[in-house]
Amino acid sequence: MDKNASGKIKYYGKILKRYQNVVDFYTSSQKLLKNMPKDLSYEDSVIYQTSLFVTAPVLTSYILYILKDAQKRGMQKLYFLSRDGYVMYKIAKVICEKYNIEIECKYIYVSRLVLRAPLYLIDEKEAMERFCECGAQISAKVVLERAGIKNEVQNKILNDLNMKFKEKSLNKVELKELGQILKENELFVKEARDYAQKQYENIYDYFIQEGLNEDKTYAIVDTGWMGSMQRHINQILSYSGIDITMHGYYFGMFEKGKKEDGEYNCFYFSKEYKGYRRVLFNNNLFECMCSANHGMTIGYYRNDHGTIMPIFNEYKAKWNVSLQLKTVEHFAEIFVNSNKWINISAKQLSTLVEKLLIRFMIFPSFDEAFVYGHIPFCDDSTESYMINLADMLTKDELWKYSIFYKIYKKIFLKNEEEKFHESFWINGTIQLVDVPYKRLINLNCILSEYIHYLILKNKSN
Repeated sequence: MDKNASGKIKYYGKILKRYQNVVDFYTSSQKLLKNMPKDLSYEDSVIYQTSLFVTAPVLTSYILYILKDAQKRGMQKLYFLSRDGYVMYKIAKVICEKYNIEIECKYIYVSRLVLRAPLYLIDEKEAMERFCECGAQISAKVVLERAGIKNEVQNKILNDLNMKFKEKSLNKVELKELGQILKENELFVKEARDYAQKQYENIYDYFIQEGLNEDKTYAIVDTGWMGSMQRHINQILSYSGIDITMHGYYFGMFEKGKKEDGEYNCFYFSKEYKGYRRVLFNNNLFECMCSANHGMTIGYYRNDHGTIMPIFNEYKAKWNVSLQLKTVEHFAEIFVNSNKWINISAKQLSTLVEKLLIRFMIFPSFDEAFVYGHIPFCDDSTESYMINLADMLTKDELWKYSIFYKIYKKIFLKNEEEKFHESFWINGTIQLVDVPYKRLINLNCILSEYIHYLILKNKSN
C-alpha cells in the first residue's frame, strides 16, 4: 500500500478516536491492526484494513441502532435477508449473545429473483414492470430470464420478436415496447404464469417453515434502497391470506415505502430523514461491503427430512469476501468486550458513519479504488452479467457524467433516449482512469448528483 493509503487509515483512525465517547470502535480497530497477518497480498491488505476502519464500524453502528430500537419496540425476532444481511446477522449474533439481548436473530434465504418469481400470479401489471426494468445490460433474453422462462422456450419467444430486440442492450423506451409485445405473446403468458404458480407454492411453504406467519412481533433487516424486498414478502403473505403488519429496518431508502407494505425504519437516510446523504453515498459499493460467501438463492427444494432448503446459483469467489467477513466478525467480538451495552448511544452513530463513508466512497485512495473497484458486480436480479464495480471509462464517457453535459442534454436532446456506458462506482473509476484534473471531475460528478437530488426533492414536494 502507498503512503496515500496509510494516510487514509490514519484519517479513519482519527475519526474513530474522536467518537470514542459515543462508542469505542477505536480500540477494536487498533488491536486488529497490530495483529494484521504478515502474509496478506496487496489486495487482501487493503480489504483487511478497510474492513477494520470502515466496513466493521459502519455495519456495527447499523446493527447497534437496530437492536436498540428493536428492544424499545419489544421485537421478538429479526429476519436478516440474504445475501446482504449475512454479515449483519453475524454481527447481531455476537452482540445479542454478549449482552444477553432476548431477540431471536434468523438468517433467511431470499433474493429479488425468488421474491419476484410469484409476482406474475399476484399482480401481472407490476410483474411486467419488474421484468422490464432498466439496467446496465438488459436484453430481451434477460427480461425472459427474469420471468423464469426456460432456455428452450426463450428461443421460441425470441424468434417471434422484432429483430431490433435481439442480442442488444435495451433502453427504457425499448424495454417498455418489449413489455407490450410480450403481454400479447401467448407462449410467454402461459410460461410466466406456470412458473409463477410453482414458485409461489415453494416460497410460501418456505415462509411458513421459517415462521413468517407466526403471531410474533418481528422485523426484516436488509440494506434497503427501493423497498421492493419487503413489498414482495408482504404481497406473498397477503396473497395467501396472512394479514401481518410488516416492519423493516434499512440502512437507507431512495424511495418511500408504500403504506400497505408496512413500516420502513431507516438508519442513514430516507426521503424524510437526511435525504441529502444519498448524494455522497454509493449503494453498489455498500452492497460489496455486505457481501456473503455463498451464491444467490434461485429456488427451493424439500430434502429427505422434509425441510425446505435453498437452491443457490454457482458461486465462485472472485475476491476475498471470506477475509472481509472473518475480519468484521472478529472486530465485533473484540468490540463487545470493550463496550458496555448500557453506555452505547445510537444517537450519534449515523454521524460517525457519514464521516467514514464519504471519505471511502466519494474520495477513495487509489488503493481503495483499485481493489474494491475490481469487484465484479451486477445490478440485475438474474446476475446474468458481471461488470467491475469501477469500470474503466473513456474521456468521452466520463464527460456524460458532467453537469455541463446534462444541461446540454436537457436543452438539446430532450426527446432522445440514451444508453451509455456507466460505472457502478464513478468516484472509484475517476481515481483509476488516466485523466488530468481528477478532483475537479469528481467534484463535477458530486455537483451533478446534488442537483439531481434537489430536482427529485422538488418534484416530491
